[in-house]
Amino acid sequence: MQRRVADLRQFGRSAFAHSAELEPSRTVDLLLSDILMLDRAALIAHDDRVVSETDELLFRERIARIASGEPLAYVRGKQEFYGIELLVDRRVLIPRPETELLVDLSLAFIAKEHSKVSLIDVGTGSGAIVLAILAELRTHREHDLFPLVRAIGVDIEVEALAVAQENAKQLGLEDCVKFFCSDLLAGLPSELLKSTDPAKLVVANLPYIGLHDQVQESVKRFEPPSALWAGEEGLDFITRLIEQIFERATTGTTLLLEVGAGQAAQVESLLHSTGYCSIVRHRDLQQIERVLEARI
Repeated sequence: MQRRVADLRQFGRSAFAHSAELEPSRTVDLLLSDILMLDRAALIAHDDRVVSETDELLFRERIARIASGEPLAYVRGKQEFYGIELLVDRRVLIPRPETELLVDLSLAFIAKEHSKVSLIDVGTGSGAIVLAILAELRTHREHDLFPLVRAIGVDIEVEALAVAQENAKQLGLEDCVKFFCSDLLAGLPSELLKSTDPAKLVVANLPYIGLHDQVQESVKRFEPPSALWAGEEGLDFITRLIEQIFERATTGTTLLLEVGAGQAAQVESLLHSTGYCSIVRHRDLQQIERVLEARI
């Protein structure tokens, strides 16, 4: 029996009807759009279009993967973040909307400096943060800022760096950023952190989930553990990075650090005790204290 777009849309919506996490119509339309290479408006306008058996089987297979708990981004193989589309799979954490605050604050820093900036994205994963910053500067900001940024992405996972490099290539930014395999800053050449010119901006969205924190089952099952867990209180990597920057970087270096809900006060205390100054807490759109800004 030949199936039409309308039939598959109805099947998919029924499959997700009782999901508390998914938006059934949006999820189904995204899957069909990927497979049929039509935007959502075209799907609706041409819902009587006949779907091939191959495309129907692929659609049903993807529906089953999502029904089993696999995140939509991994099933699609891509995720939108700050206006760019990133390749993602189980080698990297799925970029979250709250992390876009780091991009906003980084862009504000670069615009304020209006001079050469050395940007280091620690725990880069898919490259989401550093690539979003560069893409925004190239496309929407004053063009004179884009060539001022020397960008570096750092991650301890070689497989994650492979994804980041592919994303840089897809976005046409492969010549604008260098990626290093390093345990936080430990493996970076010392001159990248010690020179006083240009200004230094370190941006980090490190693992910050504690051993007893509540985590969605799909996150635990499918996303890379190395990008999630950070010791008893979720602060192991954050603590190490704070100490490394203070020991290795030059005076004037600015740190933008994403933290988990409820961690801001403890991390601010750690920054103070280590010797950082000009500490500011920034809230995300849900009014959670999500990013700490500090200088040495």
